[in-house]
Amino acid sequence: MASAIKENPIHLEESMDKTEPTKAAMAVDKVHLDEAMTVLASYSGPQTWTAEEEQKLRKKIDRRLLPILVICYGLQYYDKAMISQAALFGLRTDLKLTVGNRFSFASSIFYLGFIAGAYPAIIMAQRFPVERVAASIILAWGVCLICTPACHNWQGLFAQRFFLGFIESGVSPMFMLVVGQFYKKNEQALRIGVWYCACGYVSIVSPLINYGFGHVKGALSPWRYMYLFAGSITILWSVVVYYCLPPDPIRAKGFTEREHFIAVSRLQSNNSGVRNTHFKKEQMFELLGDLKFWIMFLMTFLSMFANAPVSTFTPLIISGFGFNTLNSLLLVVPVGFFTGTAELIIPFLAYKYPNIRTYLVAVAHLITVFAAILLWALPRHAIGGLMLGVVILPCFAAGYVIMLGLQIANTAGYTKRSLASSGIFVAYCLGNFVAPLTFRSQDAPKYAPGLATVVGTSLAVAALSMLYRFVCIRENCKRDQTGTLEAFDHAYEDDLTDKRIVLKLVGEGAHVLAVDLNGAGAEQTVRLCPQPGSSSSSQGSCHPYTADITLESSWRQILSTARRLFDDRLDVVVNCAGVIHDAAPSHEVPEEQFDLIFKVNVKPLYLSTKVIVPWWKETRRPGLFINLSSTSEPRPRPYFVWYAASKGAVTATTKGLAAEYASDNIRYNCIRPSIGETAMLAKVLGDPDSSSDSNRREKILGSIPLGRVCKPEDVANMTCFLASDEATYITGAAFDVDGGRGVS
Repeated sequence: MASAIKENPIHLEESMDKTEPTKAAMAVDKVHLDEAMTVLASYSGPQTWTAEEEQKLRKKIDRRLLPILVICYGLQYYDKAMISQAALFGLRTDLKLTVGNRFSFASSIFYLGFIAGAYPAIIMAQRFPVERVAASIILAWGVCLICTPACHNWQGLFAQRFFLGFIESGVSPMFMLVVGQFYKKNEQALRIGVWYCACGYVSIVSPLINYGFGHVKGALSPWRYMYLFAGSITILWSVVVYYCLPPDPIRAKGFTEREHFIAVSRLQSNNSGVRNTHFKKEQMFELLGDLKFWIMFLMTFLSMFANAPVSTFTPLIISGFGFNTLNSLLLVVPVGFFTGTAELIIPFLAYKYPNIRTYLVAVAHLITVFAAILLWALPRHAIGGLMLGVVILPCFAAGYVIMLGLQIANTAGYTKRSLASSGIFVAYCLGNFVAPLTFRSQDAPKYAPGLATVVGTSLAVAALSMLYRFVCIRENCKRDQTGTLEAFDHAYEDDLTDKRIVLKLVGEGAHVLAVDLNGAGAEQTVRLCPQPGSSSSSQGSCHPYTADITLESSWRQILSTARRLFDDRLDVVVNCAGVIHDAAPSHEVPEEQFDLIFKVNVKPLYLSTKVIVPWWKETRRPGLFINLSSTSEPRPRPYFVWYAASKGAVTATTKGLAAEYASDNIRYNCIRPSIGETAMLAKVLGDPDSSSDSNRREKILGSIPLGRVCKPEDVANMTCFLASDEATYITGAAFDVDGGRGVS
């Protein structure tokens, strides 16, 4: 697991004279920046909201988003399942797909394209506006689909199917990201079920449409008209998606400023961010070592073996019972109704009753096992039992919906969640590629080897769902013992404390140099500040600068820049760098994490002193360092000993340097905040809607006499006070901003 880096280096502050407010130059480093911070930092209204407000907003999101997703996914499944219905109307004979496993491979190769296109599509969705990426993909998919009638042999169809899969591959992962960006963990399974149920319900409509095309006596074969129609409506739908798809809570149109704030703030419990265009490779490596991801990957792969008879062979299996072509097509309708209903009811049960999702996955797959046994074992004349098997066979799909929700809910970090979503779809594609090959032409109409494979793989998924449950319970127990959740990945990367300090100082008339390792982060900090000449400006200013505060050369450049910008004056340096290692026994913390903690948390104090103190001494000017420590220093906790040690070094360094340089009128103070309103807060307190986390919340909040956590404004106010003329007699002090927790 990767360290969660919170690197917010320095504040450089300057006063023009004793009667003026503090003028500051400030360095704030947001290594990985989530756009949600713009909404949270710039909103000036009430920071809390009622349950009624949130419910009203959730319903509004449902109305704006879900119809788009449902129709998109319905069109996609209409396209994917088209080959099974077109097979009844001459596709196999016209393109010579009856030889060997050509028809099965025509279905399989679609998913090879899926594998090739999934990651490029999701990277595009992360880097560019998702509504534009989605509309472009749907347009290209429609064009490719409408070209299907131009195929005159099996080779051409194979090529067309591969590129169609390549183009369509990004749709489902993007939908998973969109759902994760609008809904809390406990809301996601039901919403995924709503758009995924289109897979079933579209199978009510599509046979009726294709039944009509089956009666067309034109210049083309009936199956060609089916594809022309499907491609045309897909192209038209891309225009609707471009203009109507809400991309994320930050940029969605038709929402008030307060609705944007609530939509973003309520998702902090997800710990996954809302939108972040920065690819974080450490999250990629963390994903590769995540056992839950690999169990889910295997479950998805095995689950898709049941999809082969459902999406590709259902009409052929029904025709094997003795029904004619058109009746075989119409008998697909009850299959679609059952599938869509199951994909609604089972996710609803997961939404209604907590902690039963893995059980629902197992039950859904056991129903599929029962259906496959019916189709495998019953004689061909037992039509009632065989049709029951065909109708309930797709029950696994409802379990798959739950699996998608589990994957989103148990993955923290925007990049990690993006990659995990694509990874699950790679497993989905691999399963769908291999599965049709187990249904061979020579095994028709019973397809015994294929159905036997479905029985075995579905039983394996049921067993793996119980293993997944065990792993989650084990990790939850470890989390509860340490008082943390998952990895320390700050959802909105990082907290708002540093930005609030900047805004506070600028608002009081400070001139701030915002130094950021990521230049875009510094630029955004500047944009959040009141601009000179605006009604909210107090003649303060903020200037961006890009630098690495663990390098001496950077500090010399920072000092030079501050002197140039602020008339060769400098008063205050605020060090607020911070890195925290993974929750682990102290002897198991990797050496590279230990080194990083002291490099980021402590070394900037040494470098800033080395570079700036000589200049202050030389010019005989007073100066002040404000260093951010932590209440974990006086109250170290198990599993975070090295982090506490680094913060202890910050406090000890502050006091030692205060004694050493007091005679030069150079002062050092530090601030020790307690648990605060940061993205990590949701991880420590848990989900407020989860009954399992309520005891933890009560215990932690109960340990704070003032009854609330530390707010960014609390730290910003203390920083501003210490930087002001009212605090010139204070040095060598450590101020606990903890709501009284240290004395409780």
